[in-house]
Amino acid sequence: MRFIAIFYACILLWVIGFSFSLNYNKPKYEAQESVVINNYSFAAICSNNLKMVATNISSFVFLGVPALINVFHNGVVLGYYVSNSIDYSTPKLKIIILIIPHAVLELLALILSAIIPVEVGLTIVKSVFNPLNFEDFKMIFVNSVKLALLSFSLIIIAAWVETEITLKLI
Repeated sequence: MRFIAIFYACILLWVIGFSFSLNYNKPKYEAQESVVINNYSFAAICSNNLKMVATNISSFVFLGVPALINVFHNGVVLGYYVSNSIDYSTPKLKIIILIIPHAVLELLALILSAIIPVEVGLTIVKSVFNPLNFEDFKMIFVNSVKLALLSFSLIIIAAWVETEITLKLI
């Protein structure tokens, strides 16, 4: 039950970040191409995304707070990108086609990787008042490993989709 609550809280944080940056009053610049793509390789994108997931997972030391900030920040960045694209008259369908294929997988991996440290952090806080038995610890550990493997798998697939599909649509 707590897992689901953390999942929805992460989605809410992301949506707040996304919405915040959509409504941010940006200075207007001369019209320019909104999509600037360098020659990103699968290795570069995958490496960056894997670091993001690993950073989230390792933030259990700080009770998962950095992971929650990362989820919010991701929403802000994507919202800002979408907002700029709309400001530069990029067709909305093009924005959707360029974002949705890989962003859904990335966002799911990001949120799943943020659940791990928050769950572990809440368990640490709870264990201060109510000692944890071995079976509870084992269940949390096994679930965390499963979520981590799923997060890493999804982020690798997302990087492949981004390099092999999304970037070729531009």
